[in-house]
Amino acid sequence: MAKKFNLFETRNLLIVVVVLLIAVGAYFVLTSIPEEEDFYTAEDILTNYNQYINGDSINVKGFYIYDGGYPVIVSTLSTTEGRSSLRLDFSKLEVNETNVLRTEIKFIFTGILKYEDSSNPLSPIILEVEKIKEV
Repeated sequence: MAKKFNLFETRNLLIVVVVLLIAVGAYFVLTSIPEEEDFYTAEDILTNYNQYINGDSINVKGFYIYDGGYPVIVSTLSTTEGRSSLRLDFSKLEVNETNVLRTEIKFIFTGILKYEDSSNPLSPIILEVEKIKEV
């Protein structure tokens, strides 16, 4: 007499368990991927500042330097090529938060892009920094 097919055979049960474990593992891997943030360079911001001025908070990635009496962010430390520099305003930060700034380390500055003098649209553009993160 022929053996009847049993749905709950050990082999079938193991296959179902393995498939479920793979599906659950894939779900956790895909949902634990960190959210990707948009980063801009000083050149991007200064070229298209009308898109970002007085808007939402933006992330600018670059090197911190103290140039011409003002703290600025630049994309490259090379001074041989024309580089754009975006002035920084640290008035919204605590004094100890700016202690991490070093010249040859890349940072992400999060803040709002504004005119230095809000009543004068010809005044320099500055980034009012809300958060600093080392890259």
